[in-house]
Amino acid sequence: MLRRGAKTAPDSLDRSLETVCIVLGSTAGSDGPRGAFDSDMRVSYITWDEFRRLVSCDLRSLRRRIARRQLLLWVTILSARALLAHFLVIAALLRPARIAVLEAGGQLRVIGRWRIAAAFVRIVAATLAAVTALTAFFLRAARRRARDLRGVGLEGKGRAVVYLKTNYSFSGTVTGGSVTHTAGVVNALARTGVRTVFVSAEPFKHLDERVCIEHAEPPPTAPALTSWYGLLLGRRLARRALEVAENPEDIAFVYQRLVPYNAAGMGVADRLGVPWIVEYNGSEAWIAGRWGRGGPLLGLLARFERAALRSADRIVVVSEVLKQELLELGIPEHRIRMYPNCVDPNLYAPRRLDGDAPIALRRRLAIDRDALLCTFVGTFGRWHGAEVLAQAIAEWYGADAAFLQKHKIVFLFVGDGQMMPEVRRRLAWLVDSEFVRFAGIVPHRDAPQYLAASDILLSPHVANMDGSPFFGSPTKLFEYMAMAKPIVASDLEQIGEVLRPSLAATSLPLSESLPRKVDKYVAILCRPGVPEDIRRGIAFLARNPAWRDLLGCNARTRVLERYTWEHHVRAVVAS
Repeated sequence: MLRRGAKTAPDSLDRSLETVCIVLGSTAGSDGPRGAFDSDMRVSYITWDEFRRLVSCDLRSLRRRIARRQLLLWVTILSARALLAHFLVIAALLRPARIAVLEAGGQLRVIGRWRIAAAFVRIVAATLAAVTALTAFFLRAARRRARDLRGVGLEGKGRAVVYLKTNYSFSGTVTGGSVTHTAGVVNALARTGVRTVFVSAEPFKHLDERVCIEHAEPPPTAPALTSWYGLLLGRRLARRALEVAENPEDIAFVYQRLVPYNAAGMGVADRLGVPWIVEYNGSEAWIAGRWGRGGPLLGLLARFERAALRSADRIVVVSEVLKQELLELGIPEHRIRMYPNCVDPNLYAPRRLDGDAPIALRRRLAIDRDALLCTFVGTFGRWHGAEVLAQAIAEWYGADAAFLQKHKIVFLFVGDGQMMPEVRRRLAWLVDSEFVRFAGIVPHRDAPQYLAASDILLSPHVANMDGSPFFGSPTKLFEYMAMAKPIVASDLEQIGEVLRPSLAATSLPLSESLPRKVDKYVAILCRPGVPEDIRRGIAFLARNPAWRDLLGCNARTRVLERYTWEHHVRAVVAS
């Protein structure tokens, strides 16, 4: 039960109670609420992900852990505040002796019963607002479906564009391909001389100084179905975009990434009378159904996606597989623009990153200067194949550890995510060895340094388990290529297409065979999901530094010829 008569703004916690601290957000870069605890207090922590898992599948265990104890909700980042009302309601049902909240940079306060009731009311109000917004979307989409831009060029229609950053993270995560793609497109638009207005509800630090950044205040409370937060966020983004559209007649188009329940660009484009460009990176309903927790409302999400896509004036995709998906959905081909993900070759530039920084990074990771560093970078999704790489390392060590020692081969994993527990399980007996390092999640700005410090870069992507085509266009692949480093990658859909011509792991040249300058090979391609192929490719490069130099040089040249963000932007906005 909640303590009766609890004060709403105490100076400290009750030191006599055992405390359970639930972390809402990320603890990166924070020492925690240590100032609120005495050294003799009994404190245990529950991470955000662990709390959500226990609520969904083991609520009884969670209640035993929290009941009759002091519960502290520690909100570490502002973007997590929208979920605070949800946590308060759930926390009250767990029957702690006391509930307190510590907000990022804010005051510690105890929560009384009336605040729990107020939180419930806010959730109900947000849910009703989301239902209203969802209904309005479907009505607008039905009226807009028949719009046709055949033959209408976008280049000459104005000198400004509006970019709505529709994806939003409650955890404050600022890594991954979506960040790279957003920064790449926005910065490339700005570099073309077009006035680019970027509207976002959360900080984004990766933009060119020429970009005009406008902040939209995020909704304070998420609906009962938190994925519907996009409906409320979309309204805030649209309102802010219309406020800052100084000369609507000069705006060429409105651009947004399609994310669950956020089609903010549609309303903005209609009000301004300009095209609505949608970036589509794959069906979130499909991903949730096969790789997520699913749920009874997947059909509604799929319907939302189809309505948004059919209403868009232009759809940007990054792979032929996604283009074919849209064609099967009935989208006319002239509304679709396909171009792979790309890279900023000035940010990922070998010469710019030469010097002491890569050496210092190796020193921090306890990696010798002359070691052959083989690096994987990613968010450890089901399709990234990090667990296959881990299996290759484990099998290699068991079969021929002498080779690894002779060539001083070290494997570095950069990032974190869903498959990391499986990676660590397969490498459990090697974690403390000289052969494996885990860097964890690193700031986006530091990623080039990790690639610069490496000798071989790895992209072991795997096929979809249901046999459907791999629809991705990994941004890391193009960053690898730009760094002029040799790549060992899976021969999987677009990955193989971008990297051809390449050497095949199953038929590599003899060790004594030297490359010719005229050879245009850019990588070594492996059969997806085959650990032995990864091992063969790395071993070949370990024995042949001349091939490492050639493959890296050719990859950099290929990027400059085809895969910069300027190439991408010109292709997707052309008439």
